[in-house]
Amino acid sequence: MGCQWSLNRAVVPAPQGWTSSSASFGRTDEVDMTTQFEKLVSAILSLAAVAIASTLIHREFFAKTPPGSLRRHSEYVDSWHSMLDSARFLGERNAPITVIEFTDFECPFCRRFHKALTTARAKYPSQLAVAIVHFPLPGHDHARPAARAAECAAAQGRFTQAVDILFESQDSLGHKTWTSFAKQFGVADTVAFGECMADSTSDRMIRAGLALGQSDDVNATPTVLLNGWRFGMTPTDTEFVRAIGDIIAGRKPYKGFPARALPQGTH
Repeated sequence: MGCQWSLNRAVVPAPQGWTSSSASFGRTDEVDMTTQFEKLVSAILSLAAVAIASTLIHREFFAKTPPGSLRRHSEYVDSWHSMLDSARFLGERNAPITVIEFTDFECPFCRRFHKALTTARAKYPSQLAVAIVHFPLPGHDHARPAARAAECAAAQGRFTQAVDILFESQDSLGHKTWTSFAKQFGVADTVAFGECMADSTSDRMIRAGLALGQSDDVNATPTVLLNGWRFGMTPTDTEFVRAIGDIIAGRKPYKGFPARALPQGTH
């Protein structure tokens, strides 16, 4: 006769020759062991829950240094207008204020900054132009295909919609088909979209963005310029909207921001 293992405890039969009182003592001892075992399991589960929660919090807030937060000094870039040749615009092109963003669709910090861009565009619809420069990082497997999907959507006039949806659905990259994304983008011809995705020549703007970023020492995403002012770190939502408001009002948002970067007629 052996031990019988149940879900909650091990049941050990009393040896022959035991009296009822001995058996009763054995059962009491068994209950004590069960209680201790259950307490141990409970403690282990509690520690595991804390460990998992700590890991998730660390990944969200303290994981490897955010690409967009690699510190460098802010500065004005005289040649910023030439960057626009390698960019695609979200909506308005001819506006007094231009934001250039080097972006990666798989970068969570780019997704976060895109929310700030969306807020700013809604607040200043006719005063803000947003230029997107593709800069997919090598460690992100889905970033370059996502950039190509945006380019293939642009071929059918759906670039802005593609950018919005790619960031909104970032967690679905690699899990959903590109045809499914195309339908979300609202492209009219999904067959042409599929052919575009299979054509390496669709990467022209992606290659241009990568070359531009490398020549201008871009090593992180998002890298953001505001009328030529290159932020050393990704600006917070509040700082970004405030800086735009200052420029619209004809005020220099930062020390060192040149007067020539303010819109004409505001200084």
